Amino acid sequence: MRAVAAAALLLGAASAFSPAARPVSPLRSAARPAGRGQSLLRPREPQPLRATIVAGDLDKELSPIDKDASDPLPTEPVDVVIIGAGLGGLCAGSLLAHYGYKVHVVEAHYHAGGVAHGFERRAKGGGRYLFDAGPSFWAGCGGEGLANPLAIVLNVIGEADSVKWAQYDGWHMYQGDDHWYYKMGSDGLADEMARRGDTEGIAALRRFQEVCAPVCEGAEGLPAFAVRSGWSAAVPLLGKYFPALIKSGMVSQYLTGPASDLMEKAGIERGTFLWNFLDLLSFALSGQPAEGTLGAATAYTMGDLFKDDALIDYPIGGGASVVDALVRGIRKHPGCGVTLKRRVSRISLDDAGRANGIVVAPKNSRPLIDELASMGEKAKTATEEDGAVFIKANRCVLSNADIWATTKLLPGNEGAAKIAGETPKTPSFVHLHLGIDATGLEDVVKDIHHTFVPDMSAPVDGTDNCVLASIPTVLDPGLAPPGKHVVHAYTAGCSDYEDFEKFDRNSEEYKKYRAERVEVLWTCLEKVIPDIRDRAEIIMEGTPLTHERYNRRTRGTYGPGWLPGDGFPGPDTLGVPGLLQCGDSTFPGIGIPAVAASGTIAANSIASIGEHWELLSKLQKEGVLP
Repeated sequence: MRAVAAAALLLGAASAFSPAARPVSPLRSAARPAGRGQSLLRPREPQPLRATIVAGDLDKELSPIDKDASDPLPTEPVDVVIIGAGLGGLCAGSLLAHYGYKVHVVEAHYHAGGVAHGFERRAKGGGRYLFDAGPSFWAGCGGEGLANPLAIVLNVIGEADSVKWAQYDGWHMYQGDDHWYYKMGSDGLADEMARRGDTEGIAALRRFQEVCAPVCEGAEGLPAFAVRSGWSAAVPLLGKYFPALIKSGMVSQYLTGPASDLMEKAGIERGTFLWNFLDLLSFALSGQPAEGTLGAATAYTMGDLFKDDALIDYPIGGGASVVDALVRGIRKHPGCGVTLKRRVSRISLDDAGRANGIVVAPKNSRPLIDELASMGEKAKTATEEDGAVFIKANRCVLSNADIWATTKLLPGNEGAAKIAGETPKTPSFVHLHLGIDATGLEDVVKDIHHTFVPDMSAPVDGTDNCVLASIPTVLDPGLAPPGKHVVHAYTAGCSDYEDFEKFDRNSEEYKKYRAERVEVLWTCLEKVIPDIRDRAEIIMEGTPLTHERYNRRTRGTYGPGWLPGDGFPGPDTLGVPGLLQCGDSTFPGIGIPAVAASGTIAANSIASIGEHWELLSKLQKEGVLP
């Protein structure tokens, strides 16, 4: 079954170049250079900004111009209540609603979407900027194929046509002082290596493609949509995908082993241009270098990038348009809804220890993160405040919160606490969201994505040593006022919470340190737009503390991280009857496709085997699934 799991993970993790897309493990701490917590760039004082507007920072309440609609809490029992409206929870909820179950989602934030939510700010002159809070890379959603589990969910719930996708063929790479453009397709990387005169590298690349081919073939026939938990897990896999199951078993050692094994088998030498590219690709997928990334994920992604018609997608309207489609997929069914701005204070258990619902805290109670931090051990014996609401779930409670936050909703459950305590956390991010004047940039900014590794002599996962930048208005000008650009830059899961936890978010010391840490983002962006500081009209800075506060991420983490061979927990990982999980705390892991797959696995595990089988048959008949 490990081969099956790796194959499904591979499908879930492929193409996930986004802040929602990379598990990290303790391997990181061993790989970090001396001077942990310091930027790998030469120390540099924050440069003065001449912005016409500094619209605040991401640590202040991001009040939207138009509040998202919110359904009232249900007054009658539902079949499934879902904690958290992240992509995993929304995919599960919309799929369960499609199956015919009464579903209600409760979200603490005033936006649905979790780390994939969108928000807006207005400039001084009244122009509206729309920002993505997190993910900037979306793939496998547009075009003819439906490689991304998210695209399959949108298809099933009847919302595929409601999301429009722009597509592009590559991104800019800045490795130290070296700048080049990676063009996807069968010869894109080889052409760049030929330009460099790297004939041995081209030969090694072809060997790597040959090594990866059977790994990809063994996994492509096993869609994550066929996976479910429980006693019936083998039924759809054996009944519909037995040949693919055999193929994946033949290459299981590479599916579950590290990507570096595949690279070494192909004879790729460490430190070469090709090794460094694959190391960076692995880190973009998992937050770990090749030694800590599943070979399945890297091999499948390389196979996907090397297709002749390979393209990356971006949703018109930003990530919020995808979130809106999933929310509609829930709300259009009678008895289903999504409630925002209400936090869950605990998961209710019956006398037999089975989850039978949730308790929603009063409207004006403190945010969950602040409450738990202040309560400490008292959280185990906390009583509900006046005005709390109980929502009974007849079939299941499904948590889309991370494993540590979910465990805190089960005060006194030592078994769940032990599991959460043994789960490693990934590092976090430093963000910079900008609204800039685009005058005269028509010939300067032509592409949406830029990837930076500032110090090539340091590990790719060194502190602040991998930066991603997105300028989505290149593809969707409607995200900003006319003549303006939206810019989002962030360290790619390589900024530590520990560096920030000593600060009071409202202190001048914190603001000064935050400015020092975002300096690496400004420096990288200046390689694309040299005078970007002068052009900035809206400036918002975010840190791991921001992720903790607004995205409900425990200690600002990107999510759990496991090494190859560790295995991935299923939706019933906490062992509480009647309680399942989805999102990046469960199989297949972190990433847009992965969390969508986790939602389908949870939903299909809740549905009967007959309902699941019937839907699989329908999707196969329509050509959506193999």
